[in-house]
Amino acid sequence: MRQDATVLAVPEAVPAAVTRAVARAKQTIDPRIDKTAADMIVPFDRFDALLGLLRRRVPPPRPRCGGLGTHLRTATSTRT
Repeated sequence: MRQDATVLAVPEAVPAAVTRAVARAKQTIDPRIDKTAADMIVPFDRFDALLGLLRRRVPPPRPRCGGLGTHLRTATSTRT
């Protein structure tokens, strides 16, 4: 059961860790550093198309960029 709780905590822990890293970078590197986040729902059969679009349109991170964090949350449904 403990392992299940740990796995379920990851989607919340990752953004929190990024927020802490951004706050540190803002204080120690440049106060203009900020975090932007968004949630999207993408059907699995369209996910590859989304990644292709992002690779074409989003510029690569600058060398001083601390990182790019993403997390995927899968939704499953059960039939009764």
